[in-house]
Amino acid sequence: MKVIDILGTKKQTLENLKKLVKKSKIEEIFSFTVREWKERKKTILALIEAKFDKKIIIRSSTLTEDSTKESQAGQFDTLLNVEPNKAKSSIEKVISSYDGNEDNEVLIQNMSEIQTSGVIFTRNRKNAPYYVINYDDTTSKTDTVTSGTEGKRIEIIRNIDITSLNHPWYNLIESVREIEDLISLPLDIEFGIDWDGNVIIFQVRPLIMEFGEGLDLDIFKEVEDISESFKFGEIYSDMSFWNPAEMIGDRPNRLAYSLYRYLITESIWNSALIEMGYTPVKGELMVEFGGKPYIDVVKSFHTLLPYTLQGEIRDKLIDYCKQKLYSHPELHDKIEFEVVPNCHHHCFEDVSEELSNAGFSSVEVQIIEKQFEELTTNIIENKDNWFKVAEADIIHMSQKRKNYLEPNLENIKNLLEDCKNYGIDNFTRMARLAFISKILVESMVNKGWLTSSEKDKYLSSIKTVASHYDGSETYGHLREGTYDITSPRYDQREDIKPTDRILKRVSTGKIPDILRANRFLISRSIKLREQCKFEFTKNLSLVLEHIATIGKELGFTREELSHLDIETILSSDRKDVKEFWSSLIRGRKNKKIIQNKLSLPPIIFFKDDFKIVPYHVSKPNFITEKSVRGEIALTSEDIREKIVLIENADPGYDWIFSKKILGLITCYGGVASHMAIRCAEFGIPAVIGCGKAHFEKVKNKKNVYINCKEEKLL
Repeated sequence: MKVIDILGTKKQTLENLKKLVKKSKIEEIFSFTVREWKERKKTILALIEAKFDKKIIIRSSTLTEDSTKESQAGQFDTLLNVEPNKAKSSIEKVISSYDGNEDNEVLIQNMSEIQTSGVIFTRNRKNAPYYVINYDDTTSKTDTVTSGTEGKRIEIIRNIDITSLNHPWYNLIESVREIEDLISLPLDIEFGIDWDGNVIIFQVRPLIMEFGEGLDLDIFKEVEDISESFKFGEIYSDMSFWNPAEMIGDRPNRLAYSLYRYLITESIWNSALIEMGYTPVKGELMVEFGGKPYIDVVKSFHTLLPYTLQGEIRDKLIDYCKQKLYSHPELHDKIEFEVVPNCHHHCFEDVSEELSNAGFSSVEVQIIEKQFEELTTNIIENKDNWFKVAEADIIHMSQKRKNYLEPNLENIKNLLEDCKNYGIDNFTRMARLAFISKILVESMVNKGWLTSSEKDKYLSSIKTVASHYDGSETYGHLREGTYDITSPRYDQREDIKPTDRILKRVSTGKIPDILRANRFLISRSIKLREQCKFEFTKNLSLVLEHIATIGKELGFTREELSHLDIETILSSDRKDVKEFWSSLIRGRKNKKIIQNKLSLPPIIFFKDDFKIVPYHVSKPNFITEKSVRGEIALTSEDIREKIVLIENADPGYDWIFSKKILGLITCYGGVASHMAIRCAEFGIPAVIGCGKAHFEKVKNKKNVYINCKEEKLL
């Protein structure tokens, strides 16, 4: 049977496939037109009662659904779990959702007993060769995914050997491939899987996209190569520790990636902490798979432990952290707070109890607590010295910057070295002090010594770097995408003008007594963390402008320069530099086209995660205890009195706080990220780091409701 003979209305397609498929099941169909319903309603109801002896599903099948030009998915009503003898009102409701054409049909089928239900697309949104499965396995309903109320997601590379798939995906992909052999088009298939593993097909419609397989073989090869480079026992995350997804994005350009590596993840990420008593760790922290940056989580675990904690206890603690993350992958952006112990605090007895339950002896637990207590005490005792060093280095870096205003390679090198030595080195220590402060404050709340509202009120009183562009050069260096040469600075944008008055901060009133002892540690570390970042990004911004100027003289655009890496730029004093750069740019452009098509997971435990891509549910970070309901807006739109959506919690988005926004939602970002601090500072309800799947859902809505106290995003 030809494709054109199989596809039709929902009813026609199902009836045609029912005669052909052997790997899946299609429930018996009873149907009638709207005209027939109007003419012989009683007869139809009698036939339904006679034909069906259990609950039924009443579905739409209009002439405008499921065509190759438009699907109109979800435009018409479907009613579940209807008693056959009570079908009349449900049928009327389905018909009332139609457009008035009396040739439209209504389908009646048995209500299947389903373990897993969902929708599978045979290519993803990027038209890349993946099966995309949105599914729900927590309910017996069959429309929780299609109605948008529930759902999990997994993507499977199309050339997968299905023998490597576990139940229920083996049966599903086998069934879908049979249908694909009959209909050689990208498909959108609604399915259910019963308790015996049988696949039931509810709907098959063509995907509305331009079909093409031009890059499929290249994508298959890239996935195979990166999966083979993964070693068993490793764990990688895009949001742990130095969270690159937040700082440089999910698929950064080559220059941004190389700058982040050069400045931070090559060595300073660890060397700055060694002085504080943490563990020296060899090797780079960040790796790249398919153009996506990841953090080596196991190295992160090691560097967050005291140097004095050695031997079998250290190894056992690392294994414990790995197992905890295996069990709770949604915590991968919170490893410092909920996975690996990294300082002592007022609720450390809870950590000790958890370790005891995990098999640590009482002696081992005592040793671990003692080591963390000594580490934390030493850090707090030395905080004043680190504060003074940071303050002095910021001034020194600012003064030296004036000597490097001429765009040349030597000045770029000097700016980057100062950025590392005077800016990021101090920022790393201030960030660690800020993390310890945050953990201490949260432990006070958990103990009941401090209420959440008192905590929020105090944090909102800490004034960091001003968050608005006042038209001066002070803030002009900021840009959305701090490391991105293609993103214009504030002083290069016409849409960012001298802004409204800065948002008012909440007055603390009397500071709770419990905070007084650590008040200086908390406020100063948070302030200096932001100030160090604000100042070192001035060096970084000047570096990007120097590269742009040098590149322009050679005939390269910012977009073309973004495909170079900083090491290549710094070593490009050769005569054939233009030809050399051009060759690199061409090759990397082509490579990026392929890499941008890849579906890659937020966290990687096994090599098969590159082929069977799980999207773990994220645990968002809710800032303040406030609630807000409002219209959503992207930063390219009018954001006043709106709930703003941004992908990553980058400092370059600071300008949004001058626009009287109602709230903020970010895809990536941690509880101590820049935007989390800013929202706490201004008392703005926010959901930081809600995860890619949830973020995409929110983007498709017009209004959302944020309830930070109850941790709800609806």
